[in-house]
Amino acid sequence: IVYGINAGGFHFDNVFLHALVVYFYSKFCFRLTETYLARDPKQAWHVAAAASVFYSVHPVHVEPVCSIVGRSDILCGLFFIVGLLCYTTSTIKTEALGFVAGVLSTMSKELGVTVQFTACLL
Repeated sequence: IVYGINAGGFHFDNVFLHALVVYFYSKFCFRLTETYLARDPKQAWHVAAAASVFYSVHPVHVEPVCSIVGRSDILCGLFFIVGLLCYTTSTIKTEALGFVAGVLSTMSKELGVTVQFTACLL
């Protein structure tokens, strides 16, 4: 209803959501790299930037971003990454927010059920 029959607005939304996923993915990669691999924050940012560039241009993400019906994949990925990012902070408030992000990821797509299980592996 927002864009009517104009498909360009829906595509813009998908590209914007994909950019948000890439941003949160880079923050998540930085946090993991800083914690487990790199001693230098500059090196951790380089690794996180390289990982997010590869994530953003990977061909498997073309269909959800280009097609209007692929928004559920993008939303599931967004809430999945936000949930994992909240679980790595490890405070009561962020863990509750991570749980809410996991529920929203599950409501977007069935694959979101695995957020809590993946967080346990971290």
